[in-house]
Amino acid sequence: MKDRGCKRSSMLLLSFLFMLGLYYYWFALANRHVIFLYGHLGASPFDSRTVGRYWMTGSVAAGAVLLLYVFVNWLAGRISG
Repeated sequence: MKDRGCKRSSMLLLSFLFMLGLYYYWFALANRHVIFLYGHLGASPFDSRTVGRYWMTGSVAAGAVLLLYVFVNWLAGRISG
C-alpha cells in the first residue's frame, strides 16, 4: 500500500513540474506576441481579450497534463499486466 502512495506522489510531482515548465516557457521564454496573439484583431498586452487568453493557458496546460497522465497510466497498465 505504501508503494502506491509513493507512485501517486511522484506522479503529482511530475504533473506539477510539467505544468510549471509550460508556464515558464510560455511566459518567460517564448515569443509572447506569437503565443498570446498580440496584434490579432487589435489585441494588446493586458487588454480584455488578451487577459482571457492568459486564463486560457491554464486550461491548455491542464489538458496537456491530463493527456500525459492518461498515457503514462495506460503504458504502466500495459507493462504491468
